[in-house]
Amino acid sequence: MNPRFPRWLVRSFVWLILPAAWWWVKRHELRILRQGSRLTPAEKRDAAAAGVADIKAIRVLVIEPVPTPGGPLLRWMGQVTGFPLEPPAGMALGHGIYLDPAAANCRHTFLHECVHVAQYERLGGDWRFLRRYLEECIRDSYWNAAMEQEANQVADRVCGAGA
Repeated sequence: MNPRFPRWLVRSFVWLILPAAWWWVKRHELRILRQGSRLTPAEKRDAAAAGVADIKAIRVLVIEPVPTPGGPLLRWMGQVTGFPLEPPAGMALGHGIYLDPAAANCRHTFLHECVHVAQYERLGGDWRFLRRYLEECIRDSYWNAAMEQEANQVADRVCGAGA
């Protein structure tokens, strides 16, 4: 736990930014669902291994750079919390997955994002997923957030099993 941020402060900050984050996620998820590709048979198997329930709903959009929320508030948040703000290799938004072209054929990245889709499903949708994800990333740091740890562990396990 990050001692600089007491639980009440983390929760207050998350509730402050949650509506804007939710709106951004919904807008980009709709984009991916409209423009993205359906999964290949191998990707469907990996999505199932990652715990995704509604595999048919997933779409993948390869785009450079992967969009990230911007603005002064989020840049400040990144500086204060150490949250990485550079464009990521991938990002799951509901049932939509963005992948950077350099990571489009990286099984580990795809699996990692599928675990986030499974988390989204388990938690009951965007709002609950975002609230928990943001709280963990701000409180514990992005690198130590339990949801990120789970995504890395499952991707490592599935990739290791296929080796």
